[in-house]
Amino acid sequence: MCKSFSNRLNILVVALTVFTLSVIPVASDLNAQEIVDYYSMPENSSGLAWDGQLIWIGSTGENGNWIRAFNPRTGSLVDSIIAPLPDCYGLAWHDNRLAYLSAHSDSTYMIDNDGSIQRIENPYAYLGGLASDGAALWTSNFYSPTRTLIRMDDEGHILTSLPFSGRHCRDLAYHRGWLYAADMQTQEIRIINPGTGTLIDAFPSPSEIPTGITSDGEFIWVLATGPKDGLDRLYKIRVRQSGGIRYSSLYHNYGSVSVDGRKSWKTTIYNDGIRTAHLISLETISGNDGI
Repeated sequence: MCKSFSNRLNILVVALTVFTLSVIPVASDLNAQEIVDYYSMPENSSGLAWDGQLIWIGSTGENGNWIRAFNPRTGSLVDSIIAPLPDCYGLAWHDNRLAYLSAHSDSTYMIDNDGSIQRIENPYAYLGGLASDGAALWTSNFYSPTRTLIRMDDEGHILTSLPFSGRHCRDLAYHRGWLYAADMQTQEIRIINPGTGTLIDAFPSPSEIPTGITSDGEFIWVLATGPKDGLDRLYKIRVRQSGGIRYSSLYHNYGSVSVDGRKSWKTTIYNDGIRTAHLISLETISGNDGI
């Protein structure tokens, strides 16, 4: 078994008092969503990232200089590291590193698995929310008359800029080809087409103010303020989608190939239905007999 990211951050790992979490299946009243479980989290938790094994959770306020690690298999916090700056406004797992945004800096911090930190200057001030689509980072500005979704590379260069119809994006997730934005002012989760910026759907936050969101590939996880019990809540949510078959809207411009040339491309096909899908043929609009 591969070592976890937390085990390799030797210079940042600190002792953490064991925190017992409650796991309570609940019925859901969300439109086309199902809350599978929820877990109690420390107050003022903010920002989520999934590294393939653990969910990393930032924080704000009095304990805002910590990033904690949660194991969804055991339902417990298992580790913590010191954040580059206090007050997390977005987390993402990108290129085997933890990407981090703070309310106190106009930079994105990339925490490597050896504990080193790279600082990337953001293209705009007041960015909130982070998500990785596997090739680039997504974020959004929240303190501007015109709010914008931004796709940027590892050096902070803007690759795509799209209008954002929400109010204050605190965190982002890339889930099965769509962007999910945790909007803390409208108190909802907004589902966005990353190719056009179009709002696909939205549903209410499972509790008052959403402050974090991530995807494990099957479920989305939403962090939100708790019901006045001194704890926040981490919700595991199954998203019921259209039931259709679609491919990634980000990687569909395949360019051209010269005569007698050869080239290969990759794309992602999503099955949003409840049954197994089999791709049995592929048609192209301009021949390409070799496909």
